[in-house]
Amino acid sequence: MARTVPVGGQPLVLLPERAVYLPDASALLVADAHFGKAQTFRRRGVTVPAGTTSGNLARLSGLLSRTGARS
Repeated sequence: MARTVPVGGQPLVLLPERAVYLPDASALLVADAHFGKAQTFRRRGVTVPAGTTSGNLARLSGLLSRTGARS
């Protein structure tokens, strides 16, 4: 569930998908995207679950749709 908190007079919407939405700026801040991490690990022989990048992209797509963020 999202939670809105005021910081410096601005609302920040804390999202459970490891992101923060700044409605006044229409901006989405994302943490822990790890793009390319699975490929790098696999190249070094570390087993990683399949679908990590597509899962991250789906999460971002959903966040962009839900928030309407532009930047």
